[in-house]
Amino acid sequence: MECGLVFTVVQESFMETQNGGRRRPRAAVSSTPGAAVRPAAAGPPGDGHGAPHDLGLGARIRALRKGRRLPLSEVAAITGRSIGYLSQIERGLSSPTVRELAQLAAALGVGFLELLAEPSGGRPDAPVRRRTDETLIPFRGQGVIKRVLAPPNEGSIAFYVMHIAVGGTSGDEPYTHDGEEAGYVLRGEVSLAIDGRTFLLRPGDSFRFMSHRPHQFSNAGRREAEVLWVNVGGGRVGG
Repeated sequence: MECGLVFTVVQESFMETQNGGRRRPRAAVSSTPGAAVRPAAAGPPGDGHGAPHDLGLGARIRALRKGRRLPLSEVAAITGRSIGYLSQIERGLSSPTVRELAQLAAALGVGFLELLAEPSGGRPDAPVRRRTDETLIPFRGQGVIKRVLAPPNEGSIAFYVMHIAVGGTSGDEPYTHDGEEAGYVLRGEVSLAIDGRTFLLRPGDSFRFMSHRPHQFSNAGRREAEVLWVNVGGGRVGG
């Protein structure tokens, strides 16, 4: 883990809070989300204009995004940040806040700390994910955690184990997104609603549907539920 990076990110987040939600701009580079970089500071990746930890962080974000074949425009839509600002981050010219890092991690389907840590022997194009490389991501709603299973290499298939706590739910309202999804209940009971029709699923039951159909889910039992969940296409990692 890059301790200097963690300290800098937390420190800048504190400064942002003290400044009423505005970060103090760096010399020649605006840190405000979506703001433009002054021409004097612009340059190619790794040209020495960015701090070392910013360059390393930006390179990891860029590698993860390209490995998932996500255009900057889609990441911008997911995070609510401008394409220009995200490009600055990837080139090491701007430091994202803690909240922005969390948004980027969710958009890329990785854990928050995975963005901050240097790869331990693995590469963004590695075809294998080891059991020790556990990545947990909070999901929408409440009481739902995703354990990412897909290796970080390029591909359109995202799969993970969805841990749904007792009382956990994807939210009060159905949601939609691009792609297709399928799943297999490993344990517990899950209520899955698709297009207003509700199904009670138990261990051994499976499902598949197009993700543009409104859907939502919740734990329908008295113990934690686990579902092997797969998303194909659409770029986003989400149930």
